[in-house]
Amino acid sequence: MLPKFVDDVKDNEFYANASIFVVMALMCLLCLIGTWFLATVCNCYKYLKGLAAEDPAETALMLEKS
Repeated sequence: MLPKFVDDVKDNEFYANASIFVVMALMCLLCLIGTWFLATVCNCYKYLKGLAAEDPAETALMLEKS
C-alpha cells in the first residue's frame, strides 16, 4: 500500500538514525533564527554593543548589578 520509498525507509536503520540528526539540525537552525531575531528586531545586541563601545567599565558595572 505504501510507496516503495516509504518501505525502504522503514526497513533501513540508517534513515532512522539520520532522522535524529535532521531534527537536531532543524533545532539548531531554529535557535540561530531566534538569535538573529533578538539581535536585529529587538536590538538587544546593538544596545549591549553600544554600551560596551561607550564605556567598558560602566558596562561591566551594569552587568554585575543585574
